[in-house]
Amino acid sequence: MAELPDTVADALAEASDDLRVGARNERLTVFVAPAPIDAPGKLSRAQVEGRQDMYVGAGRPLDTADNAWFHEHVHSRQSYETGSGMAWFDDASAEYYAAWLAHEGDHVSREAFYDYVRTDEASDAVLRDTESVTDSASYFKGIRVLAALDGEIRDASDGERTLQDVFVAMNAHEGPVDDEAFATLVEEAAGEPRDEWLATYIGTDAVPAVPDTLGDRTTDRLAAAQLRDEVGDASLVGAVLFVSALVVGVGTLLTRRD
Repeated sequence: MAELPDTVADALAEASDDLRVGARNERLTVFVAPAPIDAPGKLSRAQVEGRQDMYVGAGRPLDTADNAWFHEHVHSRQSYETGSGMAWFDDASAEYYAAWLAHEGDHVSREAFYDYVRTDEASDAVLRDTESVTDSASYFKGIRVLAALDGEIRDASDGERTLQDVFVAMNAHEGPVDDEAFATLVEEAAGEPRDEWLATYIGTDAVPAVPDTLGDRTTDRLAAAQLRDEVGDASLVGAVLFVSALVVGVGTLLTRRD
């Protein structure tokens, strides 16, 4: 591993506490995948009795905003179902909060966080038209739009609410979250409509500016507003499992299939 196992386990536990969006698993088992598996990571969408699995490549570091450990953890906290116009949100939110958690946990600098979320890659994409969760627009244009939207919500609410409040509401939403439902949840968090803003940056190739207020430590400020997220949540049990023979076997099988 590029990182010590205890360091990763501690970082994931801290990230779980910092990300207050609900949808915690009773147990999240983390497999570490050595070569020949070279994918950054993957979360199993299967969930059995509050337990879920993910794997991350052994060579993946913690000290990067492009953080596979936190990206897959954020995926494990997504219990909503996306509807029309919202396929991009899964990877955009996982990528944004992976970078945010890396900064919040002091794994990367403020400058590294901003450099990453202000990317110009795939800037001409129209997120609403994104159908595939593997589309690079979801990662890159998506992370920039969510960073800017987080700033919009913070500014409109005088720092009392953030994009995490929208995430909480999405996880609690009954039925698929389409673009109209998303606009409603954003309005509830911001305290005022953001329909035109969303139509511009999700529905066209326009690119928003990212403000300088996202790197501020927010855990204390969020605690009261998001206390409801913690009520009834099961505690996280993190386990980093080393099963080299099994994982190498799977990797060999995947290589043969290619």
